[in-house]
Parts: sequence; C-alpha cells; structure tokens
Amino acid sequence: MKLYSCKLRLAGATTNEILKSDVTAAEIEVLRELHGIDAVVEIKEAGENAKTSAEERARLKRLYANPESLNTQMAAKRANMLRNLFGHDRLPLPDEVLDPVAQDEGEDFEEPAAVAAPPIKRTRIAKPEAAALE
Repeated sequence: MKLYSCKLRLAGATTNEILKSDVTAAEIEVLRELHGIDAVVEIKEAGENAKTSAEERARLKRLYANPESLNTQMAAKRANMLRNLFGHDRLPLPDEVLDPVAQDEGEDFEEPAAVAAPPIKRTRIAKPEAAALE
C-alpha cells in the first residue's frame, strides 16, 4: 500500500490544520468522510508499506470505530460508515488516492458559459364573445 503525507483541516476549517504522515489512501477517504471532502489537502506520496487490506481495515476500525473509546451508538455509526465506504470485509481497500477536489496547482479552469434561457412562446387566446358568457 502507498503511504501519503497530507494536511488535515479539522472540520474543514483552514484555521485548524494538522500535518499527518504515513496515511493510507483508505484513511484519507475516512478523513474526508469525517471532516469534509475538501478537508484533506496537500497530499503527497511518502512511501509504501507491506500491509494487506485486512490489516489496514482492522487498523482503521481500531482508530475510528473502536467501541472501547466511543459510546455504543457512535461506534456502530462509525462501523457503518466504514462499511459504506469500503464494502464487505473481503474487498480490497483503495491503494491510491483519487482526488475529487481540484486543488489549485496553477491550473486555469474555464468557467462554463452561461446558458441563455430559451424565449418564451406565447399563444394568444381569443376573448370569448359576450353572448357566450351569458
């Protein structure tokens, strides 16, 4: 598995950042789920380790869904979050980070052109004759 270093914005706040090292791609997904999709920034490859998906899954459960450190309801909620993110325990975890947020790397992005609303077509309705109203 690849390891990364990154900056984590707690609850997405730019004023509350911490540096994390030796983070796996799966843990980055967990952090994004907990703190917001744009909370993990400046992701850089930092090396590799020989962990299997099962070992990493167990480590993530210990860290983020441990019933000994969380109340029963929160532990169940977090275990469900891990299951929703990564599926069944036998499925492999992601090995590489897929960046859903375009980070500012000096790239120029074009704004999409504004779509003009189509003209409204109006149909004239003939006024009813006075005799038809009585």
